[in-house]
Amino acid sequence: MFRGSRDDLQRFERAAGATVSGALLGTAVVGARFPRVLAWPLAAAGGLVGASGLARVLRPRSSGEKVS
Repeated sequence: MFRGSRDDLQRFERAAGATVSGALLGTAVVGARFPRVLAWPLAAAGGLVGASGLARVLRPRSSGEKVS
C-alpha cells in the first residue's frame, strides 16, 4: 500500500504514465522504421496511443482541476 501523500501518488502515477507512453511511442517509431505488412498499422495505432498518453501526462494541471 502506498503511504505517501496524495501529491506524491499523483506524481508517481504521472511518471509511470510518461514512461509507459514514451516506451510505446518509441516502439511505434522503431516499428515504422522497419515496415512490414502489419508494421504501419501497428506503428500508427501505437504512435497515436503513445502520443496521446504523453500529452495527457505532460499537460499542466489547471488550478481548478480536482485531484482524485
